[in-house]
Amino acid sequence: MTPQAELYQALSQDPEILNIVSGDTSKITNSYPDKDMFKSENVESNFPRITFVLEDRRPMFYTDNEPVYDELQFTVDIWLPTTLLANYTLNAIKLEIDSVMRGLEYFKVSESEERMIYNTVSNLSITYSKKFQSNL
Repeated sequence: MTPQAELYQALSQDPEILNIVSGDTSKITNSYPDKDMFKSENVESNFPRITFVLEDRRPMFYTDNEPVYDELQFTVDIWLPTTLLANYTLNAIKLEIDSVMRGLEYFKVSESEERMIYNTVSNLSITYSKKFQSNL
């Protein structure tokens, strides 16, 4: 299983995460939202959303022209409509994602400040890293 598939599976099977996205696993994706999703008439149908992007794969060395990866980095973004901020807090969602990532043996590297996108969606980005031993 690829790291992306493993992360998707962990996020989409977490009961708290599923509750946040109203059971709609299509709102857990490995790509950023399209800018049209932020328009006020589209916000309720497209958010909340959790996205994850593989940011970096760092091989320590190569064998047979194939890299052996020793570190992976993912950025996970929480996108929450301002209309739902009374029901959820980004911090509560972040804590649940932290728990999922710890379960996959990732540790937090950095976290952005909460920011507003088009005054309709609040966003928080968190970067996680996982280091592991090579098979060589």
